[in-house]
Amino acid sequence: MSQLIILGNTNKYTFCNSIVAAQSKSKEIFGSSINEIYVIHSKESFEMLFQKEGDWLIHLRQYGLNEELFINRTILNFDKISIVINYLKNILNNCKFDSLIVDISNGTSEWKALLAIISYILDMSNVYFIDSISLLKKEKPNSFLNEEQLKNCYRKMFNGKEIDKLASLNFTEVVRYVEKINKLSSIYGFLDESLTNVDFFKNNLLHALKLKIQNDNEDLEDNTLYRISSSAISVSLEDLLDRFLLNYDICNIEDKTLGKKIHILQDVIREKASPDFDLKFFEKFNDFMLFLRNSTTHKSLDLSDSEKFKAALSMQMSLVFLEYYSTIIYNVLEEIEDKSVTYSITETLLDETEERYFGLDGDNTGQELESLLFRAKKESQLSEFSNRIKKAKNEVVNYIISNKGKIIFAEGDDILFKGKFCLNDLKSMKDIYFKHSKGVSCSIAYGKDFKEVLFSMKLAKLEKNTIKGISFTYEND
Repeated sequence: MSQLIILGNTNKYTFCNSIVAAQSKSKEIFGSSINEIYVIHSKESFEMLFQKEGDWLIHLRQYGLNEELFINRTILNFDKISIVINYLKNILNNCKFDSLIVDISNGTSEWKALLAIISYILDMSNVYFIDSISLLKKEKPNSFLNEEQLKNCYRKMFNGKEIDKLASLNFTEVVRYVEKINKLSSIYGFLDESLTNVDFFKNNLLHALKLKIQNDNEDLEDNTLYRISSSAISVSLEDLLDRFLLNYDICNIEDKTLGKKIHILQDVIREKASPDFDLKFFEKFNDFMLFLRNSTTHKSLDLSDSEKFKAALSMQMSLVFLEYYSTIIYNVLEEIEDKSVTYSITETLLDETEERYFGLDGDNTGQELESLLFRAKKESQLSEFSNRIKKAKNEVVNYIISNKGKIIFAEGDDILFKGKFCLNDLKSMKDIYFKHSKGVSCSIAYGKDFKEVLFSMKLAKLEKNTIKGISFTYEND
């Protein structure tokens, strides 16, 4: 038995012919018929195929295919790619790749491309399409065809893994790492700006990955680039550790080896971390990483295959190490610092000569949406509300940029930015948001760091439609 994934189509002939061709291919390569047909529809294709047109189903029955085999899913908003991805995940969890056929003859170019990309990523081997140009030379358009007519025009997609040979030119593997590296870099950027260089941190990681992939694709016999790559990524590893030690005033890093720095940090965490912290794993993981690092960064240029393996493992584990430190250890150190410092909170006046962080958040947006969902009769009413909020946010963003502010992020009805702004500037932003959202107010908070902005916004949201700024005054115990 086999399964078929196919996109819906308002052209019943192309849709039907694709299924006939896939059935023929299933019998050829699996020796069995298709037992499940997963169809991803637009609203229009579902209505055309299953509510208006029925003769194509009659044509399919002569090949042992009936409507009971179809598992239909209609996607109303094809801009929400996450919906399609989740649906495909559910399909793939219930199918074996080696008995799955993917047809990319139907649907829009965008969704054909999506299926092709997913098939490439998952290394699916049975991806087919109707070669319409060859077919039209032999057969009439818009007609139901039989297996024999379709046989020579149902083509298999080329082996997607051949694309990986381009990696030495465009470093496709690096592209896949970019999201993770950006995440690591953003956490690195939370530390004191005077102690960090985010661009260097990010670019050094990318450079290390490129060297490793270059060595793979050029098949260099002496494995030179593996050693250089491993050394480069270890620089970022030690750099992050240095920032932690300096940011949290743990120790002076001068004249200290990486091992010494790690052991100093371990001592602090052993003494001050909460009892539920997995200290044993932390210590064993550090020991393993130190062993890998010392085993690869001090070797000669010409690495043996065994040393090459260790260098590759060191590079991959360094990314895991960076993620572990940037999430788990970062949070532990934050908790330790919070416990060791007392502070008072006071409301602060805005000084436009000093750069501050600012947060803007729409008031009652969630409640407005719930109310609209309850009373709305048409999808257009929801779209109109969404467009108003989006317009309001974008107009405020433009105002911030035009006044030399820097946008950190702007998603939904939230904006985080920094700059030198006076109270009148913030009032102008509120007016802009209210005008373009057509009656939805917003609150604005400010502070000298993210923590002050967070607490300021909590206070502002209690009152709503207001501007708040607080200041923490820290005193060491």
